[in-house]
Amino acid sequence: MAAKNDSDIVFAIPSKGSLYEGTLEFLKRSGLPVIYSNERQYTARLGGVEGISVLFQRAEEVPAKLASGAADIGLTGEDLFHEQAGYADELVLVLGKLGYGHARLVVAVPTTWIDVSSMEDLAELAISFRLKHHRNLRIATKFPNLSREFLSQHGIVDYALVESLGATESAPSSGAADLIIDLTSSGKTLADNHLKVLKDGAVISSQACLIASRRIANWEAMRLERLEAFLDMIESHLRGRDTYNLQAAVQRSKLLELARLKQSHQCRLAYSLPMDELASAGGGREPYVVIRMTCPQLHLHEVIRRLRDCGAEEVIVTRPEYVFRDQSESFQRLKRILKKGSEIQE
Repeated sequence: MAAKNDSDIVFAIPSKGSLYEGTLEFLKRSGLPVIYSNERQYTARLGGVEGISVLFQRAEEVPAKLASGAADIGLTGEDLFHEQAGYADELVLVLGKLGYGHARLVVAVPTTWIDVSSMEDLAELAISFRLKHHRNLRIATKFPNLSREFLSQHGIVDYALVESLGATESAPSSGAADLIIDLTSSGKTLADNHLKVLKDGAVISSQACLIASRRIANWEAMRLERLEAFLDMIESHLRGRDTYNLQAAVQRSKLLELARLKQSHQCRLAYSLPMDELASAGGGREPYVVIRMTCPQLHLHEVIRRLRDCGAEEVIVTRPEYVFRDQSESFQRLKRILKKGSEIQE
């Protein structure tokens, strides 16, 4: 493995757990595989783009590594990024909701609390609990900042946060806390520990996200070009993941109607080619053209219906691995954000 150069972009990614596995797979699918000679090492390199070294860190430590200058860009969970709000002046969210690492931060109470099913119920219980037991409700969590903000939004003040150093879900059964605010994916672990999620107790829905240090505003052109290429690959993979290519023969007179799908369904008409043989073979049949267009997954069947209305007898649908645009939208957006504080060198 090549040694890290001083001009390298340092990319911090999770070193273990579901985010680690998900990140390796996501980067591979984005054409940016992690390349290392020894899995026990804490560094590697990124394939696909030159000049990017990989630093493995615990997911919760990634924002701090960027804030300290030890890394330039990083992948972590949205929950962890928002929890560490103290770094807001030093970090920027580049791309959220990368499509893996799904989890919810939720308020969960013992199933024996049959009269508590909402945050309003919990607020009432917090008051009566203090009057009866002469102490506040104890809430175990690894997310004190997000927890305080959420509890404040629901008018709950009679509580005490308990730092969770181990398995948070076991805190109520062990007597360390009365309830918890913790991450859940399937809910099975909570159920196994006889806990239930309050119906309006979702603090945040989280996925993996890409963050960057605001120090990149002062980078030279070469490093910025590498960052742009990196973002372009990820962004194009994300776009391809949610896009279909459609090809069909439609009536030429319907092209204007299909072009309107760009506004109503975010479709893009890539090209149209005349089909003279269909025009002459149909005995007065209206001329047809072959069109190719891109369509978001969300609108696929509605767009196919429109194509049928325009005379299509067959629609061929494929899914691209990447969809590149004329420039990286995320890089341009990042430049605009950073220019509010300091200029990126052109």
